[in-house]
Amino acid sequence: MELNSAIQNGTEKDFTIAYNLYHVKLYRYFLKKTKSEEVSIELVQIVFIKLWKFRHTISEDFSFDTQLFNIARTCFIDFIRQKSIQRSRTFNLNDLPDLSLTIAPDTTFEATNYFDNITRSLPPARKKVFILSRIQGLSYKEIAGHLSISINTVEDHMSKAIRQIKTITSIFVFFYFALY
Repeated sequence: MELNSAIQNGTEKDFTIAYNLYHVKLYRYFLKKTKSEEVSIELVQIVFIKLWKFRHTISEDFSFDTQLFNIARTCFIDFIRQKSIQRSRTFNLNDLPDLSLTIAPDTTFEATNYFDNITRSLPPARKKVFILSRIQGLSYKEIAGHLSISINTVEDHMSKAIRQIKTITSIFVFFYFALY
């Protein structure tokens, strides 16, 4: 318990002693969980930074090991959450539909080829509704009568088609400008 009060008082000498006593144990703890040397080293550093930063919260009621490994466990959970967030924000380019859009020599899109490529990723019914509305210029009521579906279904297909096309187009535009 004397290490608790020594760390709490905040002398660098006592902190160095704690580091020398526990950094290998923490490293092994993290290495076992992460299977990565770099991540383990980084997490050990974070634990000791937090220990120093919050040394005034060290309690005399619990052993130093318990408190240090509680900090380590919390750091590991934060690390896992951060990685999970990073994974959810990234996407695989192979999951995107084929976007082999043809660009003419004067760098303008050929309209028919553009619509063919964009609508290729739409489900058949949604594609049919989109083409009837945007290419052939039919109203929702005319499309509903032509396909024998309700106007609400036409509206639903159109909103989903437009949302999907916007997503695909924005991704294409992003990568087009990122490459040039």
